[in-house]
Amino acid sequence: MHPLKIIDRYDFGQHLLNKIKNSENITVLKNTLVERIEKNKIITSGGNFYFKYLVGADGSFSVVRKYLGLKTESLVGLRCKTNQKSDKFAVYFNPKLLRLGYFWVFPHKSYINIGVYFNPKYISSEKAREIFKTFF
Repeated sequence: MHPLKIIDRYDFGQHLLNKIKNSENITVLKNTLVERIEKNKIITSGGNFYFKYLVGADGSFSVVRKYLGLKTESLVGLRCKTNQKSDKFAVYFNPKLLRLGYFWVFPHKSYINIGVYFNPKYISSEKAREIFKTFF
């Protein structure tokens, strides 16, 4: 069996929440949206929160990135899910076809997730879909 395993994002999030649920210094707010960030203050739909250090893990379109003035670049992924089972993990790079993109095969417990990741500056979605169909 292959040593690398994939976990669903939801399951991983629940695992992390369970690890911190009894921490006295951590409060998890659900259904709370960050509206904007100001110096040492986060304005949310659930009120204002003050910070000394700001750590963001909210993706490439994050409010934290915007606040810090970091550039955001979008890449696109096309994927499909099969009902087959496998323990084989694979990532394929083909610069002639995808430039900086790649193909993937990610096994999960009850299915396989396969797809293509690409930069729409260099390849259109239609072309990436054609490449994806041909590759797989």
